[in-house]
Amino acid sequence: MLAVPGELDTAVRRDLLLRVSAMVEAHPEISELDCNPVKVLPEGAVVIDAIVYGSQQSNSSANGYITRADLATLEG
Repeated sequence: MLAVPGELDTAVRRDLLLRVSAMVEAHPEISELDCNPVKVLPEGAVVIDAIVYGSQQSNSSANGYITRADLATLEG
């Protein structure tokens, strides 16, 4: 069954927001996140460019920087 474009956008955006929320909750050292642009595709959302800032005080092994492994928490 094909989704109506507006329904697709809403479902994919909701999924992206839930994933980003889960990442931020799992990594409280994230102080700022900029995902721009984001493409909405039938397979899901694709973040084309992202900037993630972390606090200086962190339990991260990357001294407050968010690593690719940390970002992998967005993958489903």
